[in-house]
Amino acid sequence: MARGKFNPDEWTIRAIGVWYENGVRHEKNLEDFTKEELQEISRRKNREALKAAGYIPVSEVEAVGI
Repeated sequence: MARGKFNPDEWTIRAIGVWYENGVRHEKNLEDFTKEELQEISRRKNREALKAAGYIPVSEVEAVGI
């Protein structure tokens, strides 16, 4: 099957934030988040990535007595 040449002008990429509240899906364009909201999202995602990589936050180490 032959494919046409890629034309970036035919594509639109949208970055959105998605969350669920009481079983209802909500979406918000990333441009519409405040600076503080974006910083909180960044902190939360960084913590999730570090935890997935096996790092344990100091606060959790102290809480469980490791």
